[in-house]
Amino acid sequence: MSARSTLLATLLLLVAFAIAGVAADRIVRSHVSPDSRAAQLAHSGKVEGAELLYWQLLQDGPVTVPMVVSFLDAHERAIFDAAPVLTTRGDASHAGLRVHLGPAVEEAKIDAFLARADLPAGVGLLGRYWRGVVRDAVDEDVERDVVHAADTEPPLPWANHLLAEDALRNLHFDEAAARFLREGARYEGGPRDADPRAGDVDAALSLWADAGAWDQVHQALSDPRVAAHADPWLQLRAAIRVHDWKRAARAYLRCLPPSITLGTALLASIAALAWGTFCARLGELGARPRLRAPLYLAAFVLGFLSVSLTLAIVALEEGLLQMTESGNPLRDALFFTFGVGLREEGSKLLFFAPLLPILHRKGTRLDVLVCGALVGLGFAAEENLGYLRAGDLATGMARFLTANFLHMSMTAILAGALDDLLRAKDDTGSMSFSKALLTVAAMHGAYDFFLSSHTYENQSWLAMMIFLLLARWFLALVSVARAKERAANARLLETFGLGMAVVIGGSFVYASALVGPAAAGSALAEGLLGLGIIIILFVQELRRV
Repeated sequence: MSARSTLLATLLLLVAFAIAGVAADRIVRSHVSPDSRAAQLAHSGKVEGAELLYWQLLQDGPVTVPMVVSFLDAHERAIFDAAPVLTTRGDASHAGLRVHLGPAVEEAKIDAFLARADLPAGVGLLGRYWRGVVRDAVDEDVERDVVHAADTEPPLPWANHLLAEDALRNLHFDEAAARFLREGARYEGGPRDADPRAGDVDAALSLWADAGAWDQVHQALSDPRVAAHADPWLQLRAAIRVHDWKRAARAYLRCLPPSITLGTALLASIAALAWGTFCARLGELGARPRLRAPLYLAAFVLGFLSVSLTLAIVALEEGLLQMTESGNPLRDALFFTFGVGLREEGSKLLFFAPLLPILHRKGTRLDVLVCGALVGLGFAAEENLGYLRAGDLATGMARFLTANFLHMSMTAILAGALDDLLRAKDDTGSMSFSKALLTVAAMHGAYDFFLSSHTYENQSWLAMMIFLLLARWFLALVSVARAKERAANARLLETFGLGMAVVIGGSFVYASALVGPAAAGSALAEGLLGLGIIIILFVQELRRV
């Protein structure tokens, strides 16, 4: 396929995915429930529409506490957005007022609704309380009745949850944690339910953990009801702190299965398949399929499994050494380098090591590099599931678009260095390996630091430059290995272009199904801006391979 044909095919793929993204949004909207649609409207800032839809749902019934709370939140947001806000565009001569339509439901109608005698038990009381919270005008008598209902046994469902949310708004963290725990311990649903109370136990324990109040965490976990709802990851950290290794082992095993949905599994699989095809062509799979096919597949699986070791190291670092982000730029830079970078690269390298005896007997230098890249890809595939499940879609997409090749490059570089170390007949091999390991770990840490640090949140382009340097380093090693092997032209540019189109297009469809095409484009913007620069430079490097 010529360069022009490749470009045309890539553009056609992107257009097809754009159409698919719009179609996915329409399909999802046609099947979404009215309350989910209202939540989507509120999340996207269309508060007037959300308010009207919630109000209609309340009229139709059944009336529930979360429905009332969501309506009141949307109503109050509509009031806030309707207030005139002075905006400027460049200078004072362009000053103007931003005006919204305002709330769609009259205050008198809301008062009448919350006073209805036919509402389910406690809904009217909690609705009046939450209305006071969002308006910063809580009636003392109403608040006293809610507190009484929350403290009785059994407590009124939702009462402790709403009191906790109010305490959290006022930065009363210990009170919020106690209320969340009381609500969550009595919640009878599952941990993945859409009900906000499903996360109340974790909210309580996380507040205490962040404050360093681990005694309260341990005391809370001694209640079987709390332990049944608590996040295994938090239980693991808590058990390690008191050296309860049996409980830590049980919690660790529960942490291993990745949290996935159909959408995240499909998107992560598409990316793994696209980059895996690129690696297969890079490593000349067709030249020695009987050796390379099982070897390359084993490398990917080992990389996927290597996340388990990283997870164990993270738990030990946090539980025994309290190695976490601190907010201090210098300390966080060291943490990302020696905490994040070193543990992830070390884990991947240890899982790559079992392949070396086979590679030394039957493989080539190119096989070493490609197997290293596939170990990195397997690690990234598992890690992508976490990025895609994170709440921040824009950050998740930016990481997803770059993390695959980042891990491929870093692990391949270190695989080559380890291969050199084992083949070296003097001390130069150990020096070269140590230098490569520390350099890659530092660059890995810097990449994560510039993407994650709030201090340098506008410096994400520096992470992209680090990514580019690692990609060039990896491709330079591959270029030398392929030259020695006299590898044929494997149409790498064609594979790379089409693969990138599939990954970008698949990401757009996934994001569109979640938030709609416009918001999806915005979420992808940051990752695509950096990726566009990388693609241009990356193509230049591929021409040398």
